[in-house]
This record gives sequence, C-alpha cells and structure tokens, in this order.
Amino acid sequence: ISFLLTNLHIAMRKNLLNLCLTALMCVVSTTAWALSEVNGVYQIGTAEDLEEFTALVNEGSRFANALLTADIVKSSPSTMIGTDAIEYEGIFDGAGHSITIDLKTESRGVALFRWVGRKGIVKDLKVQGEITTSSDWAAAIAVETRGIVRGCYVDVKINSTRNGDATDGAIAFRTSTGTIVEDCLAKLNIQGASTQNCGGVVGWANGKTSIVNCLAINSDSNFDISNGASNSLARNPGNVKFVNVESYNADNYANRPDGGSYNNYVTDLWGAAAHGTVTQVNVEDLADGRICYQLNNDQ
Repeated sequence: ISFLLTNLHIAMRKNLLNLCLTALMCVVSTTAWALSEVNGVYQIGTAEDLEEFTALVNEGSRFANALLTADIVKSSPSTMIGTDAIEYEGIFDGAGHSITIDLKTESRGVALFRWVGRKGIVKDLKVQGEITTSSDWAAAIAVETRGIVRGCYVDVKINSTRNGDATDGAIAFRTSTGTIVEDCLAKLNIQGASTQNCGGVVGWANGKTSIVNCLAINSDSNFDISNGASNSLARNPGNVKFVNVESYNADNYANRPDGGSYNNYVTDLWGAAAHGTVTQVNVEDLADGRICYQLNNDQ
C-alpha cells in the first residue's frame, strides 16, 4: 500500500507540473506580442521590442508605425526589418535615440532595414557601431530603399574582407527611383585592403535619387579606391543629379532631373566624386559651425 501511495503521489506531482507548464505556455502564447501600442504607434524601448516589431512587419504588417523610446543595442545574428517580398511602408521615428549595432555576417546585404518601401519613412534615428562582413551590400540604415530617410545620423565602421566590388554605403546599399535622403550625417569608416567600389552616403543609386543637405565624414576609411569607381556621395552618379536651386525655377522641364541633389558636403573625395554634386570641406572646419550653418541655409 505504501508503494502504491508513493507512486500515486509522484504521478499527481507530475500531472500538477504538466498543468502548470501548460498554463504557462498558454500565458506566453497570449502575450507573444507584448509590444505596447500608443495611438497606433508601437513603442520600442528594448532590443526585444525591436525584434518583436521586426517579426510583426515581416509577417505582413508592412504599414506599422514605430517610435523609439530609448537607446538600444541590436546584436548579431539578427533579422532585418522588411523583406524582399514585404517592403516596410510605415514611419519609423527614432526620436533622437540610437540603435547600436554589432552585426557580423557572411551573407550578401546587411543593415537595420532590408527594404524601405515607397511610402516608408525612417527619421531622426542614430545608428552607430560596427558591421563585420566578408560579403557585399553593407549599410547602416537600409540595404535597399525607395522611401525617405530624413534627419538620421550614421556613425558606423565597416570591417570588410570582401575582395573586389562591395558597394557598401553609410545610409543604404542601393536606392531606387523616388528615394530621398535629406538632412543626414553619414560618418563612415570602411576598413578593407581589397574592398572596392563604395559610396559615402549611398552604395549605388539604381534609380533617380535625391540627396539633400547631407554631410559625409569619410576621411578615416582605408579601402581600395585606386580604380576610381568609388564615390564619396553615391555611385552611379548619373542618377544623383546636381540641382542649382537658384536657377531651378527658371529652367525648362527638360533640364530638371527626376531626382534633385544639392547642398551636400564630404570630407574626402573618392574616385569620380568630382561630378559637381558635392563640396569638399576640411574636418577642422566642422568644429566652428560654418558647415552646420551651410547645411541649414534653407531651413
């Protein structure tokens, strides 16, 4: 009888444990989306919040809006926001906060966003840290975009072992027609002895792209620019046409580019960058505010 009672007691404990685990799993399953939402905007204050928001978007909620409420750290391995099939079309407001990245990959294409779609806006966000890659298409904000990147600050180092064409860029690897990059600071440091063909703001302007009031601090980079194919603003500069704002309204429509770029500054000229879309400035001149004044001259 004692033996039977002991085994019955053990069985009851096991059943109770199973019931507890089942209840816990039910609670977890009903709170999987713990991301808080205020007036239709998801509040992101932790790395876990960012991962939940990423999953939400990538599962189909491409128009979801987000507000960063704190500085957070996003480490590798990590999923990017948006996919080739689901472009991000919401408003991602950094509110002046930073996302610190430490991304390591051997795969092609790495950034915070995989795709920012035509209606997508990324604004007032700082992305800082390092990307270590043996492949190409690295950037801080987006691998590809046809949307708007506004008021963002990138301070990123790309450690590249890519041999040949990398097409890395500070803001994005590739932009499509309709892209606007405005009021941004791109502090980019590319390190890679055999890495070639990069852009200080955009790796490759695949379509008509507007880059306005931007500063690229790119003097500390050390990669191979000897073939002249890199560009301190954006590669494929024919799609990043310079606009003379003072005479723009007087021009006939045939002279107006689909994408207009103006008032951009770089600290180092890469390759064919002297195509008229940028002004080179000394790093020392950044300290006294004169370049800041120039960048704000239409605001």
